[in-house]
Amino acid sequence: MISIVSSEDAQPHLFLITQSIRSFPSALAECAQYYELSNCSLNRIVQESYPNEPDVRRLIRCALINVRSWNDTTGVQEQVMNSYFNPTPEDTCYLNRTRDCIERSRQLPGGDRDVQTRAYDAFICYYRQYGNLNETEQFLPFTDEESDQLMISVLSITEVSQEALVQFSEGNILDNKEFPAVLYTLYVRVGFYQDRIVPQHLYIQFGNPELLSPQTEQCIEAAVNSLPCEADDKDQVYRIFRNCLVGITRTLELTQSVSRQLLGLEPFCGNGDSGSSTNAPCAITASPASTSQAPYYNTVPR
Repeated sequence: MISIVSSEDAQPHLFLITQSIRSFPSALAECAQYYELSNCSLNRIVQESYPNEPDVRRLIRCALINVRSWNDTTGVQEQVMNSYFNPTPEDTCYLNRTRDCIERSRQLPGGDRDVQTRAYDAFICYYRQYGNLNETEQFLPFTDEESDQLMISVLSITEVSQEALVQFSEGNILDNKEFPAVLYTLYVRVGFYQDRIVPQHLYIQFGNPELLSPQTEQCIEAAVNSLPCEADDKDQVYRIFRNCLVGITRTLELTQSVSRQLLGLEPFCGNGDSGSSTNAPCAITASPASTSQAPYYNTVPR
């Protein structure tokens, strides 16, 4: 058995879990407090549908960072931003329309000099083209650093042996007898398993559309139905992961890279378990949003 996490480290890890869900209004209100905007000013901004003003652009960028749907380098984290907007059932073009809006913004000159404008433009494209902004709490993806710390705590909680840690570091993970406990503890701890696998949370974390596909849904159902009556939750999570999720998440990569870190080995070449790659090329270089596309939702008040 290895001792990895001290008692002093435990509380910050628990803090991460409590921060894994957030509503957009709460993120916006927190940013308003940072910038010393009054409730009256914030209410006006919302009532006027987030007008294109310097204070509003700064506020929106802050709120998007708070809910982890924006990165100044990679731009919109689409799988996260999508969860904060609700298209109407009859609207089948919302996603393409929103992407077109953002692409037009990218093509306008000068946007790469102003991160606030880029974030604001992306938000407005969603606000006017994707759907209505919802006020409910949504699952937030963990950063690479948080994912590493969570895995470190999980390896400690499950009392992984030194022998297993070495095997994990070499990539011999899936068939290791200690891995099912690690997998189950991790998935419960981060919210991927809540009495059942939650594909939406996995999608927000990893950004792989296959996680929400009918094929994956059918695979998960088949995996559950194939379990013997005496199987417990740990068995269920492991069977689902092995049959359906191993190739469309980065859980094994996280396990290997953290194990190598703990053993003092060279880092594993991967990006861990976060919702976005820190090495991705710049995806959005927006400038003031084009006004040539009429709003589908939330028409600008006159």
